[in-house]
Amino acid sequence: MAERFDLFCHAIVTIVNSHELTSKVYNHLREKLGEFFQKIESLTDEVSIQQSGSSYDKLHMTWLLKDESGELIFVPATDFDFNIVLKRLLIAVEDEVENCGTDIDRPSTAYFGVLHPSQNPGYVKIRVTQQGRQYLKDKHCDYLFEDIDSEGFINNFSLKRGVLEGLAGRYTVSGPALSDFFSAVKQGVSHDFVYALPVDGWPADAAEWISRDRPNAWPSEDLVARIIADKCMVVPVGHYTSDQSALEWRISFNHSERLLSTSLNHVQRHCYCLTKLLLKTSLPESCILSSYHMKNIFFYMVESQTQLIWENQKIGYLLIEVLKEIVRGLANHNIPNYFIRSNNMIRHRTKEEVKSTLKEVSKLIENPLSALAALLQKLQMYDQK
Repeated sequence: MAERFDLFCHAIVTIVNSHELTSKVYNHLREKLGEFFQKIESLTDEVSIQQSGSSYDKLHMTWLLKDESGELIFVPATDFDFNIVLKRLLIAVEDEVENCGTDIDRPSTAYFGVLHPSQNPGYVKIRVTQQGRQYLKDKHCDYLFEDIDSEGFINNFSLKRGVLEGLAGRYTVSGPALSDFFSAVKQGVSHDFVYALPVDGWPADAAEWISRDRPNAWPSEDLVARIIADKCMVVPVGHYTSDQSALEWRISFNHSERLLSTSLNHVQRHCYCLTKLLLKTSLPESCILSSYHMKNIFFYMVESQTQLIWENQKIGYLLIEVLKEIVRGLANHNIPNYFIRSNNMIRHRTKEEVKSTLKEVSKLIENPLSALAALLQKLQMYDQK
């Protein structure tokens, strides 16, 4: 049965990745969106637009098929994510400010704000500096002073306010993102836009990641150094349960995750993509497991498992191992962020929500062949001629 299951897994990966129509449409969308935002970038030196997420890291498999009305639709749905980085709003880490004074001038710019710890790991608050206040005045954004409290901390909704007022009804708020939700319903494609502020340093919450023991040398020392030098960003969303949620900003390692993704070998990449495809098409909408949860669990696995496993084991076996790792995280009610281990990303979820998701993933492990057969049915592969 194990050999049959492995052949089944290989066949699905090969068929999906070689589907010509899906590849052509998918790559066309990526290219045109990239060209559009490059054009926008060329018009200003204050914004950098970064393509992000699994769609650009090549950690996503999808299939273009016809729905009941005969329209083409991507299954599972595909998100094209973009970070809109406000380059001039540079944020300093607290240690640097303590060492250098509160008003730090740089050769070409100044710090807009300073990171301060929050009560929730993986989240911070931003205190706006005098330079930051002057920048807002110079840009005629005095109205944003209303979003700065008496201690100087800025509300995370400030970056999205103008956009939501101007595009009311077209975009929805999803965490830190503005999401074009309606197009996803029709075509299986959505666009998420996340405003982000660059951080000039490495956050204290992620210090453990730098010195973490890596017995299997992944990521490599060179890649670790590159990621640290690349720094991070903060995005406008607070923790779900925080009483200071409006003032919190989540630390984002989006580009670092891309660097990690590109370092995966083809077996690891295929294993992750197949696991994600199976879960995305099998789990009911009520389940709380997200693609980001899967990615962080997978990074931990690659870091801890010997490379021989990824080189010698078959993809069917590896798929089951990833599912088991997901089950362990759900059973412990703890899916830690890869860069900030103390940030349990499902801490806010109820026991009932976690238990229900655990049950659904366990079903896939108990009967994996049936799960893959159902996947083929949903992708209409039996109907292909």
